[in-house]
Amino acid sequence: MEGRNLDLVARKEDTRDKFHTEVIRFELDQILQHFTETIQAINAQFNVADELFEIGKVVEGENIWRAQIVFLAGALDFYMHELTKYGLCEIYNENWPRTDKYNNIQINMKVIEVALKSGEDKG
Repeated sequence: MEGRNLDLVARKEDTRDKFHTEVIRFELDQILQHFTETIQAINAQFNVADELFEIGKVVEGENIWRAQIVFLAGALDFYMHELTKYGLCEIYNENWPRTDKYNNIQINMKVIEVALKSGEDKG
């Protein structure tokens, strides 16, 4: 591996030309289904961990448990993110009443500019 440059390079910022403004929105039953399927997949890994323990691979089995915790945190994060996004969209679309917290959401002005300009004809 001689000669390979492993120095870290500064991350390039502001390199995106376009901002994706279309919100991918799941319905409540889809959000719950995704969460349930993910939890089932995480639970299935207990069998893998048990099999590893049975053949004496304790460290590997423990690694499966650690991975399950990470996946569980990710599943919960996705679930809460999607529920929050669903609620924000419902309020924005005037299906739910506006709340003080909704009215007080702070948004970066660059995001506002991109959103406003996304509807402009560039041609």
